[in-house]
Amino acid sequence: MTIAERRRLTDVARGASPADLYVRGASLLNVYTGEIYPAAVAIKGERIAYVGPRDDMVGPRTRVIDAAGQVLVPGYIDPHVHPAHVVTPSALARHLLPLGTTTVFADTLQIWELGGRRAFETVAGALAGSPLKFYWMIRVHSQTRSLDEATRYPPRELARALALELPLPCVLDADALTALASHLEVLRTAAGPRCLTPHPGELARLLGTEIAEVQRDRIGVARAFATTHRVHLVLKGAVSVVAAPDGSVRLNPTGIPGMASGGTGDVLTGITGAFLARGLAPADALASAVYVHGLAGDVAAERVGEESLIARDVIAALPEAFRRLRA
Repeated sequence: MTIAERRRLTDVARGASPADLYVRGASLLNVYTGEIYPAAVAIKGERIAYVGPRDDMVGPRTRVIDAAGQVLVPGYIDPHVHPAHVVTPSALARHLLPLGTTTVFADTLQIWELGGRRAFETVAGALAGSPLKFYWMIRVHSQTRSLDEATRYPPRELARALALELPLPCVLDADALTALASHLEVLRTAAGPRCLTPHPGELARLLGTEIAEVQRDRIGVARAFATTHRVHLVLKGAVSVVAAPDGSVRLNPTGIPGMASGGTGDVLTGITGAFLARGLAPADALASAVYVHGLAGDVAAERVGEESLIARDVIAALPEAFRRLRA
């Protein structure tokens, strides 16, 4: 926030300048104490300038919203929620359930830090049978970064937990693959379909072998891994190999060597996740994503050249890639 922005907010709070939006008649939930009390909210631009009983910042052009009978719960632009309603069941019962709440967005951080993975699994499992629907915010670091963060909140343990227990199809890439090295049993007992997108180095790490061994028989290695661990896998590289748990293999004809740069694999992960979210079967979602990703790389190379191609160019070429598929 700049000094000028802070001054504008201060002027509104003092009543020296009109607010853009004023919400009156509501009650406010104090997420720190659990108290609910009457309060109005004045907003300037996209920021809250004032919370309290006064209305002297209401001007002729201020938009006024009557929120009588409503409870306002403070939120944040960045991912941030207060888990007190889960950590302290009394707060959940006293302040949320009487409002007719049916859905709760919950943060895992406090639970994870206090009791680790076992505590989170216990809480999530106990709440799974409740009439409330819980959406868990999973993050691999706390709000304030610290040197001992890896000890308090180990991301690899979290990645293994998600890979094992998430009942929906999901994509595992990059550090999630590293977390699974020496823990491949997680894949064989996973609660839902898993799509892995390793490059030869990552697959070699998973197998405990050398990159040269993977590259010597790309099709055979990819097929063996997919069938043994019951996953859908793309071994990225020149002619990417897409293997399924049933042993079937597809060879992808699109893509160029210039796509072997940082970030382009993240684009593939995003496309795969999008196709899964649209309801495609994991095998089709992964094979289609690999094809579209490679086609976008071909389009990007036509535009900027192969040597200078970066991930952003592949993203920018996706609309044209989809257009060519529909043509």
